[in-house]
Amino acid sequence: MKYLVNGYLITEDIRERARARAAKRMEIDERLGFKSKLFDEESLGDFDAHFTGAIGEIELETVYPSAIFCQLPTESPSLALLKGHDFLLFGYRVELKCKPLPDWAETYFINKRVHDERGANYDVYVCSSIDGPPATAKYWRLFGWVKSKDIVQYHVTESPSVKSPAYEIPLQDLKPLKALRTSPRPTSPDW
Repeated sequence: MKYLVNGYLITEDIRERARARAAKRMEIDERLGFKSKLFDEESLGDFDAHFTGAIGEIELETVYPSAIFCQLPTESPSLALLKGHDFLLFGYRVELKCKPLPDWAETYFINKRVHDERGANYDVYVCSSIDGPPATAKYWRLFGWVKSKDIVQYHVTESPSVKSPAYEIPLQDLKPLKALRTSPRPTSPDW
C-alpha cells in the first residue's frame, strides 16, 4: 500500500477486486428486487456507488488489516445497512463512507435520513473519498472519524448540490483513525 501526498494509491488490483465486489452486489440487488431508497434514481442500486464503496472497503482493509469486515463478500451493502455496520475496528462498530470528492473539499456530507434511521447501529463513521469516478480514480483519502451520536450536532443542508438533506461535517472536525485506538469505549461514561 503506497501512501501518496494526496492519499493511498488505488492499484489496478484493488480496482478490479472492487469492481468484482460491486458487480456481485448489483447482481444480488437485482435478484432480490431491491430498489434502493438511498439513490434518487428509479433503477435498482447504483453500480458506481457500490464500486466506490468497495474501493473504500478494500483500501481500509489494506491499511488496517485488523479491521474485521462485517459483510459477506457476496452480500449487498444495501441489505447490510438494514442490520448493522461495515467493520469492527479497535472494538468499534464502524460505518465506512466513501464518495468521490475534489481535493479542495472542506466538508463531508452524511445523509440525514439514513443516519436518523440507522445511526444507532454504528459507533463511528469513518469518512473517506476517492479523487474521481471509481473507474479512473487514482487515490483514496482517509479523512478520519466522528462519533455517530455526535452527527446530529452538525448543520443540516438541503442544498441543490446535495442529493438529499445531509449533515455537514467540516473535514477539520474528523479525528485521525489512529486516535480511535485509544478512545474510551462506547460503553464508557466518557464516550
